[in-house]
Amino acid sequence: MSDLTEEDISPRTYTPGEIVEGQVVRVDPDGIVVGVGLKMEGMVPLDEMRMLSLEDQMMLEPGQAIAVAIVGGRAGDMPMLSYDQAQEVRSWQALQQHLDENTVVTALVTGQNRGGLEVDCLGIRGFVPFSHLAPTSGVDRDEGLASRVKQRS
Repeated sequence: MSDLTEEDISPRTYTPGEIVEGQVVRVDPDGIVVGVGLKMEGMVPLDEMRMLSLEDQMMLEPGQAIAVAIVGGRAGDMPMLSYDQAQEVRSWQALQQHLDENTVVTALVTGQNRGGLEVDCLGIRGFVPFSHLAPTSGVDRDEGLASRVKQRS
């Protein structure tokens, strides 16, 4: 017991926006309860889990590891957590890595307008102007939906 430091036994404080690894404690109809530290639990409401497919939500089990972002909460209250915000931060980090390494990423075309294509790349919504598409990209202006385009980050 003497090997424990003050840091080991004092409750951890979290700041909003911080990404933490937690464990699913239980799945409720309103969301999931996640343990994020020494006897500290937070709630991920359903509207903060939109990036998690319904199938994946159904497969959540107690003890499963999950990354969440601290959204807020008052002292003494169960902190509010967000799966979506944590995934968004990780997606931006992955896109930055692709940019730094000058690698090609693939984006799913989700829509189009008169100026270009709306895309989803690693969960991040984006826009690719028609002028930035090469004629060999395989995307027909009129049949762009449900196709994929490769772009440099």
